[in-house]
Amino acid sequence: MHGKQVWIVVCIGVLLLGLILLIGCAKTKKVLYKVDYGGRDVFIDAKDAYAAGERVDLRTYIVMDATPTVTVDGERLSPRVDGYEYLVYSFTMPAHDVKVEFSLGGSDMMALKYRIEYDNEAGLVNPIHEAFPGEPVTLQMHIVFDKITNVYANGAPVQQTDGPDSDCLYYTFIMPSEDVYIEIKTDNIGGADPILCADYYERVSGIDPQAGEPGYYELALYQDGQDTLLLEVINEGGTPRETVTRYRVPKDVHNKVCEFFYTNKMEEWNNLEDTYPIDGMMYAVQYVEDGYTYRVTSESMPEGGESVFSAFRALLYAYLTDANRE
Repeated sequence: MHGKQVWIVVCIGVLLLGLILLIGCAKTKKVLYKVDYGGRDVFIDAKDAYAAGERVDLRTYIVMDATPTVTVDGERLSPRVDGYEYLVYSFTMPAHDVKVEFSLGGSDMMALKYRIEYDNEAGLVNPIHEAFPGEPVTLQMHIVFDKITNVYANGAPVQQTDGPDSDCLYYTFIMPSEDVYIEIKTDNIGGADPILCADYYERVSGIDPQAGEPGYYELALYQDGQDTLLLEVINEGGTPRETVTRYRVPKDVHNKVCEFFYTNKMEEWNNLEDTYPIDGMMYAVQYVEDGYTYRVTSESMPEGGESVFSAFRALLYAYLTDANRE
């Protein structure tokens, strides 16, 4: 083979090799498709492009009393709740560019609100009684000590979510296009006796018991199937120094607790417009009557309410005698 022919063969080989490499790169290169948000900057950390088959999570803040509408190429997405701040709209990226539209406001709100009814509103903070379809509904309720709380909306379990108040529980669901009946069920931890009748709780606000600071103090009155009631005293609760002492007290103590609530109109405290919380201290009192749990805290007490908490503590404390101690 002459030199000129060899040179031609070499050139052809180089060209073929380059073509093969280009084809290989084209096959391995990930193709990204664009998302057109219409100039709206409403989604948190959203990207401008995604690969086909990639999960896209569009996160936006919850807006009270409004229903965001999010569509992808005209198809409406259903949100899920993330914590107590965000709604997340998810879809799988197709093999083409897409257009995302976000709308919010009166023209986007469905005209009909649906009702929310409860089997028991005791313990709820400002219960919501109606909402638009698609609107996130968050129920805030006071913690029931020594109880497990489960919430159901039309028979379906409601997701427990995070909230700003550590003394409360939060449950969030998306309002359907129908009325909702909320059931709140509490059970003893472990599902067994004793049954809580009343409780007094106090702690210093803004402390960390695990850091060697004082724990909480609690007086808990239980019914445990005996002829007397069990009164449990917790000192330095929530710390390694926690102690629990138990006493046996007459059954009429529960009646005295209920009478104390009625006399001081404590069941009305959660509806007060003017309240006088205490800086540096947190108090909570609750009692159970006919299956309903009533709870008030120092965050919602009237003027002079601190003396009522002190009197309630004294009512139970009077039974902490050596004769009653187990």
